[in-house]
Amino acid sequence: QLDNGMILVSGTFSSYDNMVRQGFMILNADGSLAEGYNNTGSFTGAIVGHVETGAHSVVIYGLISRFDNVKVGNIVKIAFD
Repeated sequence: QLDNGMILVSGTFSSYDNMVRQGFMILNADGSLAEGYNNTGSFTGAIVGHVETGAHSVVIYGLISRFDNVKVGNIVKIAFD
């Protein structure tokens, strides 16, 4: 769970609440998809941990090979608007 109460989720799912979500999503505290935070492409890997780097960004790390359908090397910084 992020400091702002939102929940960062990853896994082997392809949809959530009838919306396409390919392995990564951010939820509001009530379990609904957080508007404006879920416009990424496919995710492949497993998140081991995260570090919040400001009010609008987080670094995720672990065994991550793809984020937003782009090949990455186990660490990704995500900036939220």
